Amino acid sequence: MLDRAPDAVAVGSDWPFVKNPPNPTHQGWIDLLKKMELSKGFLDMGMKQFTKEEKKKVKGENAKKLFNL
Repeated sequence: MLDRAPDAVAVGSDWPFVKNPPNPTHQGWIDLLKKMELSKGFLDMGMKQFTKEEKKKVKGENAKKLFNL
């Protein structure tokens, strides 16, 4: 999604309801979102690593704009 619309993605607080998620604990998801680093498997599929600017947008800047904060 970030490849297509980095200005339209924000992190939500809902628990990811995914069967067999890669990070099955709350802390696992928190750690993943803090780092926002794609694993080698994703990079091997041609995805690009997130830039610092994309990370800032997803972690709060997009939500601030959405809610006029």
